[in-house]
Amino acid sequence: KVLRWARKALETAQRRLATIEKLQAALGSETGESSTRSIVLRSLVEEAKNDGVDPSLVMRVQIMLGVMSSKSEARWGLLCAAITCRTPDVASVMYGPSKLRTALKQAKSAGVERRELQGALDFYDRIESYRHSKEGVLKAMTSKDLRSLKEHRRSLSRTTMNGKPAWELHTPLMRKVSLRVDFLEKQEMVRESLAVTLASRRHEVLLNALPSELETARKLGLEEDELEPAKIALMRAQVQEKLEAAVETGEVEAIQHAIANAKAAEVDPTVIEGAEKVIAEEQLLVKINEAVATGEVKAFKNHVELWRVEGFDQQILEDLEERLAQLVHFQKSAQDAINQALRIPVAFELDKAEITEEGHDILEKVVTVLQTYNKVSISIEGHAALKDTQQAQRLSQDRAAAVKDALRARGVSNRMVSMGWGNRHKTVKR
Repeated sequence: KVLRWARKALETAQRRLATIEKLQAALGSETGESSTRSIVLRSLVEEAKNDGVDPSLVMRVQIMLGVMSSKSEARWGLLCAAITCRTPDVASVMYGPSKLRTALKQAKSAGVERRELQGALDFYDRIESYRHSKEGVLKAMTSKDLRSLKEHRRSLSRTTMNGKPAWELHTPLMRKVSLRVDFLEKQEMVRESLAVTLASRRHEVLLNALPSELETARKLGLEEDELEPAKIALMRAQVQEKLEAAVETGEVEAIQHAIANAKAAEVDPTVIEGAEKVIAEEQLLVKINEAVATGEVKAFKNHVELWRVEGFDQQILEDLEERLAQLVHFQKSAQDAINQALRIPVAFELDKAEITEEGHDILEKVVTVLQTYNKVSISIEGHAALKDTQQAQRLSQDRAAAVKDALRARGVSNRMVSMGWGNRHKTVKR
């Protein structure tokens, strides 16, 4: 009986010793699959408890089992997250990175070595790169930055997922991006076209090109603020066109109205100055024609000189100088003929304003001359030899008026002015 007890005690001690050796060997070993080691250690712990192995040694093994369990769970979670990320659908791309990031944190906390995590880390970096590219594309889609949108699209197209282009997961999005790029490129082309047209500064080009370009820009959704310079330029070109049309008509009132509109629209000052010069020419021409019609040679000369000083049309100046020379010659001829007819002054009754018979004969000769020179202006000057200055002045005026009336009665149509000298003229004799 004692031997049986001793034999049983020996067997128990041997099992305990074998279990302790296995536990110590398991604690000192780092080889083998984690799952296999975990199973072996769990069975050894049960044996150790049954064989009465030192509890501290069992506790150490149980701690090791906890660590191994945490690592196993972390590896398993990491594997599941990686599988989720590799699934070729949009949901995997949207939510996979956050799952993988959480699994990586758990693996690091569980003590999984970096060399085991390197593949997952690299894969996570690729996913994050794709996510950032996609977010950049979505953000650029809401803006009008064509360059930024192209860069993000290029970055997204270069990203790969599981050996395939990542953009294949977002074909509808990439189609929208392409449409957006085409739209923004058309807008940019219109902007460049408007800039080129505005740079020309030629109102013919502005009138021909800007209306259609502005219509296209509005259809493409360009903001009115962007179009404001083009709208102002078109308005100025239209006002300038109306001003030039008014200048072509030569109507002073129309030109003045067009000039007022041009100044309000801030049309090129040189164009306005040209129109104002045309008005000045037209007004001066009117005065010149009036001077020619009335035979006022002095006024004609002054107007021609002003025309020369202002630098008006040279061809017209040459014509005016020729007309002035003709008028001067005509006026001299008329003056010579009148002087010939008036070799003997018109005589009046003594101290009266009545023309004598001899005076009427002289006036008949003057009428003949004025009918030939009916465009010249006539100055009729009367004289009186009375000693009383006031009476002489009145009488001389009456005599000049009497001559004027007599000429009018004989059908003289010339422009005539009458005045009296009284007794002031040195040629007056009693």
